[in-house]
Amino acid sequence: MSEETGLTSREVRTALDKLSETGEIETSATNKFTLIKVVNFSKFQAVELGSDKQTTNERQTKDNEKAKESQTNDKQTTTTKEIKEREEIKENKEREETKNNSVYQLIVDMYNDTCVSFPKCTKLSEARKKGLRARLRKYTVEDFKLMFEKAEKSDFLKGANSRNWVANFDWFISDRNFVKVIDGNYDNNISCVSNSCISNVSQKNSSSSNVFLDIAKEEGLF
Repeated sequence: MSEETGLTSREVRTALDKLSETGEIETSATNKFTLIKVVNFSKFQAVELGSDKQTTNERQTKDNEKAKESQTNDKQTTTTKEIKEREEIKENKEREETKNNSVYQLIVDMYNDTCVSFPKCTKLSEARKKGLRARLRKYTVEDFKLMFEKAEKSDFLKGANSRNWVANFDWFISDRNFVKVIDGNYDNNISCVSNSCISNVSQKNSSSSNVFLDIAKEEGLF
């Protein structure tokens, strides 16, 4: 026992005497050795098992807390990443919108400076932005410039027609009208009959005028 406990023989005997006095052990001597019985041994075992169980539960609780904390950190990291991505998308969209608005305003200014015979465009509405955005998928800013220049030279678009009708910015940025102006359908060497255009020639008498009316009817313009 001295070897197992690291105590001297005297210290072992003293400890056993005290445990015997307190009733924690019982001793009985034989011819060869002394038997030592631990009183309420099973009780001490239960306490030890309970302690082990408590330690295990505490360890599991700590492990669960660590797992939850790790999950929370992962969730926070993911949320932060998503927020950052959304902010980047928003910033890119705002930059793109600012860039587009600059181009839209450039076209509006070009119209106001070039088409001085037409009503001014004073407001860049969402509907107009939408129309400009659609046209810019097919045409360049230079195409807009050419169209505005041709429009300003067109007497018909400026009101020299049977209805005294005058075109405006919204009419020009319509896809159908845009291409017609670009193609020269409203140039001054074109005569428009019933809102459609046919080639104009010098008219010296009423018979030549009737010829054009006949052509217009044949083309289904009336």
